[in-house]
Amino acid sequence: MIGTTPDKPGPQETLLFENERVRIWELVLPPGEACNWHTHSEDHILIIVDGASTEATLANDEVHRSSHPDFEICYVPKVVMEQKLHETCLLTARFEN
Repeated sequence: MIGTTPDKPGPQETLLFENERVRIWELVLPPGEACNWHTHSEDHILIIVDGASTEATLANDEVHRSSHPDFEICYVPKVVMEQKLHETCLLTARFEN
């Protein structure tokens, strides 16, 4: 099934709007829940509405932990093909701030 393993990444959220220039996605991640394994094939701007601490586990088992305040805006660059499997990640919300 797609999204369940690093070598089969899947969609990570719900598509709300799309045109030739932009896609708007919504991801609701309750504390302790994880999204699908995914990669960033395009540049992303994230707007974190409700702050939280997160944990991103990469396909190579490397873990990145971070805390985000309410309404934080983050730039996430696209991943080039050579990095794709290494940068495929599983994001988990650890707890709400």
